Amino acid sequence: LVASQAAMGAIIMSDFAADEDGWSANLPSVQTGQPHAGNASGYFVVMGSGAVTPQAFAADKFLGNQSHSVGGTFSFDVNVVETQLAHSAANYFARVTIAGSSGSATHDFAPVGNMVRFWQHHAIDMTAAAWGLSNGQFSALVSDIQSISISVINIGGFPPVQVGYDNVMITPAPGAAAMMAIG
Repeated sequence: LVASQAAMGAIIMSDFAADEDGWSANLPSVQTGQPHAGNASGYFVVMGSGAVTPQAFAADKFLGNQSHSVGGTFSFDVNVVETQLAHSAANYFARVTIAGSSGSATHDFAPVGNMVRFWQHHAIDMTAAAWGLSNGQFSALVSDIQSISISVINIGGFPPVQVGYDNVMITPAPGAAAMMAIG
């Protein structure tokens, strides 16, 4: 199924409505169906102690050859569910790292509004320019993705205690399915 999704240029998504959908983390994690801050379905929460930055690692369906995604977008929703005391909400930003056999690329999103207990949507174009790579480097990277990690960083230095992730998606470029069928 995963290979057929990529080959067809289909949207790849984890909405965590029923389970963890193959995602993992560097700290204890769980799918929760409990509504939170406007999220009525489920989400993936990574739970820490505030000593280590919680990171979520993509399910296998997001890995491998994702060449169909070039020109599309990678997007997700994130929420700092629980903070350490005295944290400033404006100090958080989201970070995504894509790693493959050819290297890696990291994108730091600018801090947006209040991420504490409020869902914030982030999206980045799946283009070389957006990731700060040459076209050749980016093509090599997305042709063999070995990991995708998402984290929330506190500029002030103290990691959040719990971070929720939801609606993680790779959306192919418009017409990608038609181009794959022609090729």
